[in-house]
Amino acid sequence: MRGITRWRGFAASAAVPFSSIRQPTDAIGRTAVELLAEELDVWHRRHRAVVYTPELVIRQSTAGTASPAKHHTRTTARVLSG
Repeated sequence: MRGITRWRGFAASAAVPFSSIRQPTDAIGRTAVELLAEELDVWHRRHRAVVYTPELVIRQSTAGTASPAKHHTRTTARVLSG
């Protein structure tokens, strides 16, 4: 399944297009090169973490919120004779 999840456009081309997560791959690639260049520069050894916010791509497989479930309470009584 790993290869399928990396195929661009797979989620949109499924029989029922399913929701997926879009990563900012161009920005991730640029930042990776910048971080590598910083690591190679012996005078510029600052370490930093970069966090990107993914985008939720909502398609037909996502339904609205479900209505609250109705809970039916069944009361059971035990009669103890003494």
